[in-house]
Amino acid sequence: MKLDKEFKDIVFNDNISEYLVMASAAGWYVGQICDMDNCIQPYDRYTDYMTLEDARKALKGFNQDQDKEYNGQVEIRFHGKEYNYDKTV
Repeated sequence: MKLDKEFKDIVFNDNISEYLVMASAAGWYVGQICDMDNCIQPYDRYTDYMTLEDARKALKGFNQDQDKEYNGQVEIRFHGKEYNYDKTV
């Protein structure tokens, strides 16, 4: 896991990070990390894999205030696209 931000600058709320540009072997994406008992691990991925530049653009358009949670579903909108994720799984 790679992060496009210095770890010391990441803001956590209840052990979950702010939205971040992250990378795995498959590519860059917007997601969050979890800090449980000093064990840092990916928490969730909210976009498809893309280039670093595209992930940075996506993060700028990614607005937490636009998230709507209902019945275990989270609807996320950014750059004119809408994604629905089942958070109960």
